[in-house]
Amino acid sequence: MSGAGTFGDSHLGIEPEECVAFGDGGNDISMFRCVGTSVAMGNASDEVKAAASHVTPHVDEDGIARACRDLGLI
Repeated sequence: MSGAGTFGDSHLGIEPEECVAFGDGGNDISMFRCVGTSVAMGNASDEVKAAASHVTPHVDEDGIARACRDLGLI
């Protein structure tokens, strides 16, 4: 695995399965495959939403904060 999948493991001692990725573009789909939890923003395309394990509201609707609460991160 490369990119986001190895960063946490090699630098922080965090397993990729413990990581959360947020995204809204097609370029984020490959990142979603490297983490345990993937969150698509509400404004993302249907393709991105289908690739994510969770979908949250648009960033302008506090989507990131809402996802973090739903996932028990805050």
